[in-house]
Amino acid sequence: MKTTACSYKLLPLSFFGIFRDWVDVLMSIRIIIVLLITFPISSHAEDQYEILARDAFLISKNFMKSNSANPPNLQIFTSSTGSKCGKITASGFCPADNKIYLEKNQLKSFSKIDPVAVYVIVAHEYAHAMQFRFRFGRSYTVLNELQADCLAGTYLSGKFKSDDVKIKNALRVAWSSGDFKWRSEQHHGFPHQRTQAFIHGMAQSYLSKENGVLSCLDLF
Repeated sequence: MKTTACSYKLLPLSFFGIFRDWVDVLMSIRIIIVLLITFPISSHAEDQYEILARDAFLISKNFMKSNSANPPNLQIFTSSTGSKCGKITASGFCPADNKIYLEKNQLKSFSKIDPVAVYVIVAHEYAHAMQFRFRFGRSYTVLNELQADCLAGTYLSGKFKSDDVKIKNALRVAWSSGDFKWRSEQHHGFPHQRTQAFIHGMAQSYLSKENGVLSCLDLF
Protein backbone atom coordinates (compact mmCIF):
# COMPACT_ATOMS: atom_id res chain seq x y z
CA MET A 1 0.00 0.00 0.00
CA LYS A 2 1.29 3.35 -0.91
CA THR A 3 1.19 5.82 1.91
CA THR A 4 0.77 9.49 1.38
CA ALA A 5 2.43 11.82 3.79
CA CYS A 6 0.21 14.54 5.25
CA SER A 7 1.63 17.98 4.87
CA TYR A 8 0.65 21.01 6.90
CA LYS A 9 1.17 24.42 5.42
CA LEU A 10 2.03 27.20 7.81
CA LEU A 11 -0.26 30.20 7.68
CA PRO A 12 1.47 33.38 6.59
CA LEU A 13 2.42 35.80 9.31
CA SER A 14 0.17 38.45 7.75
CA PHE A 15 -2.84 36.33 8.67
CA PHE A 16 -2.00 36.47 12.35
CA GLY A 17 -1.53 40.24 12.08
CA ILE A 18 -5.02 40.65 10.61
CA PHE A 19 -6.47 38.32 13.25
CA ARG A 20 -4.81 40.31 16.02
CA ASP A 21 -6.18 43.59 14.58
CA TRP A 22 -9.72 42.21 14.57
CA VAL A 23 -9.36 41.03 18.14
CA ASP A 24 -8.27 44.57 19.14
CA VAL A 25 -11.26 46.07 17.33
CA LEU A 26 -13.70 43.70 19.00
CA MET A 27 -12.17 44.39 22.41
CA SER A 28 -12.45 48.13 21.82
CA ILE A 29 -16.10 47.80 20.85
CA ARG A 30 -16.74 45.73 23.97
CA ILE A 31 -15.10 48.39 26.17
CA ILE A 32 -17.19 51.14 24.55
CA ILE A 33 -20.42 49.17 25.10
CA VAL A 34 -19.54 48.58 28.75
CA LEU A 35 -18.80 52.29 29.24
CA LEU A 36 -22.07 53.33 27.59
CA ILE A 37 -24.02 50.96 29.83
CA THR A 38 -22.18 52.08 32.95
CA PHE A 39 -22.12 55.79 32.14
CA PRO A 40 -24.97 56.50 29.73
CA ILE A 41 -24.91 59.76 27.82
CA SER A 42 -27.66 62.00 29.15
CA SER A 43 -30.15 63.22 26.56
CA HIS A 44 -30.41 66.38 28.63
CA ALA A 45 -26.77 67.37 28.33
CA GLU A 46 -26.55 71.11 28.01
CA ASP A 47 -25.21 72.77 24.91
CA GLN A 48 -22.84 75.69 25.11
CA TYR A 49 -25.58 78.26 24.48
CA GLU A 50 -27.60 76.90 27.42
CA ILE A 51 -24.57 77.24 29.67
CA LEU A 52 -24.14 80.83 28.53
CA ALA A 53 -27.83 81.53 29.16
CA ARG A 54 -27.68 80.21 32.72
CA ASP A 55 -24.51 82.18 33.35
CA ALA A 56 -26.19 85.36 32.11
CA PHE A 57 -29.20 84.62 34.32
CA LEU A 58 -27.02 84.21 37.41
CA ILE A 59 -25.06 87.38 36.63
CA SER A 60 -28.30 89.37 36.41
CA LYS A 61 -29.69 87.68 39.50
CA ASN A 62 -26.57 88.38 41.56
CA PHE A 63 -26.56 92.01 40.44
CA MET A 64 -30.07 92.45 41.84
CA LYS A 65 -29.69 89.99 44.71
CA SER A 66 -29.83 92.54 47.51
CA ASN A 67 -32.96 94.16 46.03
CA SER A 68 -35.05 91.18 45.00
CA ALA A 69 -36.72 88.98 47.60
CA ASN A 70 -38.60 87.08 44.91
CA PRO A 71 -36.27 86.55 41.93
CA PRO A 72 -37.70 85.02 38.75
CA ASN A 73 -37.17 81.41 37.78
CA LEU A 74 -35.69 80.21 34.51
CA GLN A 75 -36.94 77.60 32.06
CA ILE A 76 -35.23 76.65 28.80
CA PHE A 77 -37.55 74.89 26.35
CA THR A 78 -37.76 73.74 22.75
CA SER A 79 -40.38 75.00 20.27
CA SER A 80 -43.21 75.60 22.75
CA THR A 81 -44.27 75.13 26.35
CA GLY A 82 -47.19 75.91 28.58
CA SER A 83 -47.27 78.69 31.17
CA LYS A 84 -49.70 80.76 33.19
CA CYS A 85 -49.43 83.30 30.38
CA GLY A 86 -50.60 80.70 27.89
CA LYS A 87 -48.59 78.91 25.23
CA ILE A 88 -45.01 80.18 24.99
CA THR A 89 -43.22 79.88 21.64
CA ALA A 90 -40.45 82.46 22.00
CA SER A 91 -38.10 83.77 24.65
CA GLY A 92 -39.72 86.16 27.10
CA PHE A 93 -40.84 86.86 30.65
CA CYS A 94 -44.19 85.68 32.02
CA PRO A 95 -45.39 87.84 34.94
CA ALA A 96 -48.12 85.38 35.91
CA ASP A 97 -45.65 82.71 37.02
CA ASN A 98 -42.62 84.98 37.51
CA LYS A 99 -40.55 82.98 35.06
CA ILE A 100 -38.18 83.75 32.21
CA TYR A 101 -38.65 81.42 29.26
CA LEU A 102 -35.81 80.89 26.79
CA GLU A 103 -36.35 79.02 23.55
CA LYS A 104 -33.42 76.76 22.61
CA ASN A 105 -33.44 77.40 18.88
CA GLN A 106 -33.40 81.16 19.45
CA LEU A 107 -30.50 80.84 21.87
CA LYS A 108 -28.64 78.68 19.38
CA SER A 109 -29.17 81.24 16.60
CA PHE A 110 -28.03 84.09 18.84
CA SER A 111 -24.95 82.19 19.98
CA LYS A 112 -23.95 81.59 16.35
CA ILE A 113 -23.95 85.36 15.78
CA ASP A 114 -21.88 85.89 18.92
CA PRO A 115 -21.94 84.31 22.41
CA VAL A 116 -22.34 87.83 23.81
CA ALA A 117 -25.79 87.94 22.17
CA VAL A 118 -27.08 85.31 24.60
CA TYR A 119 -26.01 87.46 27.57
CA VAL A 120 -27.72 90.54 26.16
CA ILE A 121 -30.99 88.72 25.47
CA VAL A 122 -31.15 87.03 28.88
CA ALA A 123 -30.25 90.23 30.76
CA HIS A 124 -32.95 92.08 28.82
CA GLU A 125 -35.59 89.54 29.87
CA TYR A 126 -34.36 89.66 33.47
CA ALA A 127 -34.86 93.42 33.34
CA HIS A 128 -38.49 92.86 32.36
CA ALA A 129 -38.84 90.64 35.43
CA MET A 130 -37.51 93.45 37.62
CA GLN A 131 -39.82 95.97 35.97
CA PHE A 132 -42.76 93.82 36.95
CA ARG A 133 -41.38 93.00 40.40
CA PHE A 134 -40.85 96.63 41.42
CA ARG A 135 -43.58 98.20 39.27
CA PHE A 136 -41.30 100.68 37.54
CA GLY A 137 -41.96 99.54 33.97
CA ARG A 138 -43.52 101.85 31.41
CA SER A 139 -46.90 101.26 29.80
CA TYR A 140 -45.61 102.56 26.50
CA THR A 141 -43.87 99.67 24.71
CA VAL A 142 -40.88 101.59 23.35
CA LEU A 143 -39.97 103.20 26.66
CA ASN A 144 -40.46 99.90 28.47
CA GLU A 145 -38.12 98.11 26.06
CA LEU A 146 -35.49 100.84 26.15
CA GLN A 147 -35.56 100.84 29.93
CA ALA A 148 -35.01 97.06 29.85
CA ASP A 149 -32.08 97.58 27.46
CA CYS A 150 -30.61 100.11 29.85
CA LEU A 151 -31.01 97.78 32.84
CA ALA A 152 -29.47 94.94 30.86
CA GLY A 153 -26.43 97.14 30.39
CA THR A 154 -26.17 97.63 34.15
CA TYR A 155 -26.42 93.89 34.84
CA LEU A 156 -23.66 93.06 32.37
CA SER A 157 -21.37 95.95 33.25
CA GLY A 158 -19.19 93.76 35.45
CA LYS A 159 -19.07 90.91 32.93
CA PHE A 160 -17.93 93.11 30.05
CA LYS A 161 -15.86 95.62 31.98
CA SER A 162 -12.45 96.31 30.43
CA ASP A 163 -13.21 93.97 27.52
CA ASP A 164 -13.51 96.19 24.46
CA VAL A 165 -14.31 93.29 22.15
CA LYS A 166 -17.26 92.07 24.25
CA ILE A 167 -18.56 95.61 24.68
CA LYS A 168 -18.35 96.20 20.94
CA ASN A 169 -20.17 92.94 20.23
CA ALA A 170 -22.82 93.70 22.84
CA LEU A 171 -23.50 97.06 21.22
CA ARG A 172 -23.71 95.37 17.84
CA VAL A 173 -26.34 92.99 19.25
CA ALA A 174 -28.28 95.91 20.74
CA TRP A 175 -28.16 97.70 17.40
CA SER A 176 -29.37 94.65 15.47
CA SER A 177 -32.32 94.20 17.85
CA GLY A 178 -33.73 97.59 16.88
CA ASP A 179 -36.42 98.04 14.26
CA PHE A 180 -38.00 100.79 12.16
CA LYS A 181 -41.64 99.77 12.57
CA TRP A 182 -42.46 102.92 14.50
CA ARG A 183 -46.17 102.66 13.74
CA SER A 184 -46.44 99.17 15.19
CA GLU A 185 -47.48 98.54 18.78
CA GLN A 186 -44.61 96.07 18.94
CA HIS A 187 -42.02 98.68 17.99
CA HIS A 188 -39.10 98.19 20.42
CA GLY A 189 -37.03 101.19 19.45
CA PHE A 190 -34.75 102.26 16.63
CA PRO A 191 -31.29 100.64 16.44
CA HIS A 192 -29.49 103.73 17.73
CA GLN A 193 -31.95 104.09 20.62
CA ARG A 194 -31.45 100.53 21.82
CA THR A 195 -27.69 100.86 21.52
CA GLN A 196 -27.63 104.14 23.44
CA ALA A 197 -29.88 102.72 26.17
CA PHE A 198 -27.64 99.69 26.69
CA ILE A 199 -24.39 101.64 26.79
CA HIS A 200 -25.93 104.25 29.11
CA GLY A 201 -26.82 101.61 31.70
CA MET A 202 -23.40 100.02 31.42
CA ALA A 203 -21.51 103.30 31.71
CA GLN A 204 -23.52 104.53 34.69
CA SER A 205 -23.03 101.25 36.54
CA TYR A 206 -19.28 101.69 36.46
CA LEU A 207 -19.83 104.36 39.12
CA SER A 208 -22.04 102.08 41.25
CA LYS A 209 -24.80 99.50 40.85
CA GLU A 210 -27.36 101.81 42.39
CA ASN A 211 -26.35 104.67 40.13
CA GLY A 212 -26.80 102.52 37.04
CA VAL A 213 -30.29 101.33 37.97
CA LEU A 214 -31.51 104.74 39.13
CA SER A 215 -30.14 106.37 36.01
CA CYS A 216 -32.12 103.96 33.84
CA LEU A 217 -35.29 104.70 35.81
CA ASP A 218 -34.77 108.45 35.48
CA LEU A 219 -33.94 108.37 31.79
CA PHE A 220 -36.88 106.22 30.72
